[in-house]
Amino acid sequence: MAEVEAMAIGKTALALSQLRQDQPVRATGFLACANQKQTRRLVLHIDEFELLN
Repeated sequence: MAEVEAMAIGKTALALSQLRQDQPVRATGFLACANQKQTRRLVLHIDEFELLN
């Protein structure tokens, strides 16, 4: 298990906002640079997720 910085938009973001902070999920999406100035910092852009419990 690992912790990574992540973000989501739209319906996915709304659904994730309803979860507890410690709720384990399995997420799929893509990695991208946080921004143009921080090219070494990656962020997971979540497309889909599923609850693990």
